[in-house]
Amino acid sequence: MYGQGRFKTIVKYSILNTVFVILASIGVDLTFSRQHIYVLDKLMTTQVTKGIKISVNTSFEGTFFKNYKMHYAFGYTITIENQSKDAVQLTSRHWRIYDSLNDMETLDGEGVIGKKPVIKPGESHTYNSGCLLTSPIGAMRGHYNMVNFNSSEKFRVYIPTFKFNAQFALN
Repeated sequence: MYGQGRFKTIVKYSILNTVFVILASIGVDLTFSRQHIYVLDKLMTTQVTKGIKISVNTSFEGTFFKNYKMHYAFGYTITIENQSKDAVQLTSRHWRIYDSLNDMETLDGEGVIGKKPVIKPGESHTYNSGCLLTSPIGAMRGHYNMVNFNSSEKFRVYIPTFKFNAQFALN
């Protein structure tokens, strides 16, 4: 039988291995060291689609028990910046949520946090939301469905993959 310290090490590396498999499956470049993981975690994730810039910051909020299971709470702040020449409206969202200990979950909904913001050229919309996972490591990615007010064109704006990790899980 393993000692408690050895068991924790095995569990930690098992979780990390699962995370790396998930990240590789969604196309993340895994050629970085442990020091790079810490630095990458502190950087804002951004992506631009059709002149709409999406910026994401994440945070670990804590743990709690729900239905006799440990849950990990993560927060994220998203800024949607309109760098195009046309006013746009966000109409709906699509998320893929990756939990290192569970299958991927898909979530679709109207607007964001109950709003369908109209974003004029040079303006931005920022909102905060959160995600509950059953493991200390996960990720999200997705897209917003938007409408260009000048042309009535419907289009997708891609949300870059952003990761969740509780710092203690990577130490």
